[in-house]
Amino acid sequence: MRIAFLVGVFPRFSETFILNQMLGVLEAGHELHIFAGKQGPLKSVHPEIHRLNLLKQTTFPPPCLGLRSLHAAIQHPGAFAISARYGRACSLSRLLPALASCRELRNFDIIHAHFGTNGLKAVALRELGITQGKIITTFYGQDVTHYPRKHGSDCYRELFAQGDWFLGISQHLVDLVCRLGCNPAKISKLHIGVQSTDFDFRPRTIGPGEPIRLLTVARLTEKKGLEYAIRAVARIKKQSPALEYRILGEGPLRGQLERLVRQLGMEKHIQLSGAVPHDQVRTACAHAHLFILPSVTARNGDQEGQALVLQEAQASGLPVLATRHDGIPEGVLDGQSGFLVPERDVDALAERLSFLLTHPGLWPEMGKAGHRFVGEKFDNAQLTKCLLNTYHDLLGH
Repeated sequence: MRIAFLVGVFPRFSETFILNQMLGVLEAGHELHIFAGKQGPLKSVHPEIHRLNLLKQTTFPPPCLGLRSLHAAIQHPGAFAISARYGRACSLSRLLPALASCRELRNFDIIHAHFGTNGLKAVALRELGITQGKIITTFYGQDVTHYPRKHGSDCYRELFAQGDWFLGISQHLVDLVCRLGCNPAKISKLHIGVQSTDFDFRPRTIGPGEPIRLLTVARLTEKKGLEYAIRAVARIKKQSPALEYRILGEGPLRGQLERLVRQLGMEKHIQLSGAVPHDQVRTACAHAHLFILPSVTARNGDQEGQALVLQEAQASGLPVLATRHDGIPEGVLDGQSGFLVPERDVDALAERLSFLLTHPGLWPEMGKAGHRFVGEKFDNAQLTKCLLNTYHDLLGH
């Protein structure tokens, strides 16, 4: 099969889940090309991107974009009407660059759009005759929660009418997409997977005099709920003076979270380390004892989709502490591989964290349960087979 991936930014440090699907498609022997709306920073990219020369298989908007867009508008006068009908995701400032850079799409069997807004672009391009391929769109979270709240519940009307198939990365997300108007007969659930070779499994134990290391890997945004994790750690400081909490990630709330750490007097216990390369994330997971991600629904409606980092943590043997939020309960064995608490509940977070700190003997079995669970439900190789089967079904193979 000839498969095209439509993405927003590539490469993107936080979207290893899309990279994992790319690797699975290539390992299965299919041809893959990536169409990106923008080139991301090349400073800290996943080593697989260089190993497989994925940048050479990627089309970015061309230079002299203004002239190219004008030429595209002349060639496709229908773009103006489509832009008005499809809404913000296909405004002329977005649709004309896509027309200028996606001409090669006509040669592909499958066009897989990642995020609903790219799905809208895909069906718009097909309506303009750029491609005849089957269009499949994966929804991830923000595109189902925040985007429709901002742009109207009918923002995907054209996509649902013209798209060939849809995927949601959790059952909760599938249900939300159907409420927006998707035909339930045209959507299925497909979790995003973990590359089992990326994380070495190790049951967690603690040696004499060793500090307990708590870890979070997340963008510093409201929906990650990091304020509540910081407050919970501060609350149990006296109980566990040797506790070390490290947060890996960058984002708009960094200054706010650093001020909170200072206000709570936790500078010696809590470290915001910023974004780090993938190999350093693996190293941090290998050295940590416990993992925490207290996700919440942001004020603008933004939610997690699956929180893949929780499966990565469990794959490495870390007991996890998270919240009952969106698709997270589908990806954690509550009471076995970790614990789930209500959103924004510092008391519950502190209580469960205190329990984990005072019962280190439970860590090895919790780690084993999580490792088995992820291997059975979230292995990238198996999920890629399901994805490829969906492609084949769409093509009538």
